[in-house]
Amino acid sequence: MQSTHPGRNLAKLAGLASTGLAFLSLDLLFLGVLARQFYQDALGSLMRPQPLAGPAATFYLLYILAVWNVAVRPSLGFARAFARGALIGAVAYGTYELTNWSLINGWPPRLVPVDCAWGTLLTGVSAALGASVQQKFGQ
Repeated sequence: MQSTHPGRNLAKLAGLASTGLAFLSLDLLFLGVLARQFYQDALGSLMRPQPLAGPAATFYLLYILAVWNVAVRPSLGFARAFARGALIGAVAYGTYELTNWSLINGWPPRLVPVDCAWGTLLTGVSAALGASVQQKFGQ
């Protein structure tokens, strides 16, 4: 039987919160500011003027929980959390981009490497930051 330790629970909560905050902040900065014109030019009329809040929130919640559970929660350290997060990002964003490219007529191929690279980096960095915070709270 596993004992519940308040300090460990606080560390895990801090790890989850910091993973989510890092992921959301960086992704919104990238999509909303840094790469906004790139995506608008590439997607044209396929892009909504404003994203749908429900599907976006569902993605962020599920994705952040998965990243935290696989890459952050096990407390494997900064480098291993980054590596596991990057792998999750490469698979998830690669699946999305390659599926769209293979199925959607007119899907812009130039999105594929940009989105895959961004998802890999974003997820790795978010996991590493989450793991660092979780370890600091766990000491």
